[in-house]
Amino acid sequence: MSKVVYVTEQGATIRRAGGRLLVTKESEVLLAVPISSIANVVIFGQAQVTTQAVHGLLDVGADVAFLTRSGRLKGLLSAGLSKNAVIRLAQYKRFSETSFRLGVARAIVAGKIRNQRVMVSRYCRRQPGQAESVGEAESAHLSAVATTDLSAVLTSLDKGLAETERAETPGTLLGIEGSCTRAYFTAFGRMLREDFPWTGRSRRPPKDPPNALLSLGYVLVTNEVSCILSALSLDPYVGFFLGLRFGRASLALDLVEEFRHGLVDALTLDVLNRKAFTPKDFTIAEDGAVLLAPETLRRYLTLYETRLGSAITDLSGQATTWRGLVRRQAEAMRQAILRGSEYRPFVVE
Repeated sequence: MSKVVYVTEQGATIRRAGGRLLVTKESEVLLAVPISSIANVVIFGQAQVTTQAVHGLLDVGADVAFLTRSGRLKGLLSAGLSKNAVIRLAQYKRFSETSFRLGVARAIVAGKIRNQRVMVSRYCRRQPGQAESVGEAESAHLSAVATTDLSAVLTSLDKGLAETERAETPGTLLGIEGSCTRAYFTAFGRMLREDFPWTGRSRRPPKDPPNALLSLGYVLVTNEVSCILSALSLDPYVGFFLGLRFGRASLALDLVEEFRHGLVDALTLDVLNRKAFTPKDFTIAEDGAVLLAPETLRRYLTLYETRLGSAITDLSGQATTWRGLVRRQAEAMRQAILRGSEYRPFVVE
């Protein structure tokens, strides 16, 4: 099975030795992997890549993503566009069809809101059993207060879902999605343990550990989706919900919307609430950005890969993995484009 290689060691060198890709630092070999087994290489911060290594990776169709140490994507070295230009022409044609574009955009926003609602509803169901350090009566009181407060969030999400069905333009859908996401992230803060204060979603830079994990996870999923779309002969930069903006992989981000909450948010809550990470596992950069310490980053990437390999049921009821599901949804988007048919986003249960 093809794998993603993450390089986090600052000052490392990535080179080719025969049929293997080596990651070295000074005279120490940190990693040795058969090039033929690599799907993508993701580099954080400062690492050197030799020309021979680049050629070897491009020969097997492996993309190389360059990220800052904080996890912001700087650029992507790709093996090039697929030779199947017919599919991309179909994508551009569908983009010009107002009804198709609006239908896909509605589906994406509706799927995202439904996933937000599932996350909040799960917390409301589990809340009564979570208080461990208070008495039974106090626990019941706190749970009732939290559930009452979160009911307003659920009401906002239900309202947004209804408005999505009536929206007539992508611009209107952007407004609905933004409003629902703001409501959802007020609830997200309630889902976190007190060790990690939450003042709301922040990015560029992320200003606290939860935001650092969210931003990193979203970048990793977006990179994964972009590579899959390119392999399927689709243009990652031409989206139906987010449209066109210079330098933005809009179609990749369209697809990422249905994986943000069930995949990245759930993982973030899991590792923080289980205290797999503590505030000491993060550092603050000069610009105020909260970053994962080097060892924390390596541990997170291991957890992220484990999560991608964990079981999930797809829209047809078949068992797959999260990574397999991402690919299936990309393939479903391609089929919707080619046939002019409805696109069905994935909704967590």
